[in-house]
Amino acid sequence: MDDLREFKVFAKSLADMSGKIIKGHFRTRMSVEWKSDESPVTIADKSAEELMRNAIMRAYPNHGIIGEEFGIHNEKAQYKWVLIQLMEQKFYMRSCYIRYTNSTDKK
Repeated sequence: MDDLREFKVFAKSLADMSGKIIKGHFRTRMSVEWKSDESPVTIADKSAEELMRNAIMRAYPNHGIIGEEFGIHNEKAQYKWVLIQLMEQKFYMRSCYIRYTNSTDKK
């Protein structure tokens, strides 16, 4: 249970750090790239995910990461961090959602 408390504190710090990056891009002119699934991605999305990935890899080098922009890292790890950017369609406002999982699946 101590691990989960530690992960929750760390996840909050990731949200705070990535939120600062995203907020820094709010209401600025950004180019938008369109992915193959026709969803948009901006420098704010990529920068926030890159920051979170780097922080996770430094703090928890044995953990896995599943990210929307940069794919999977350490797929077979017991613990995996899932990084997904959410889009509010009407106003095209980007934000970040962090979820962590403990994978005990032995497949």
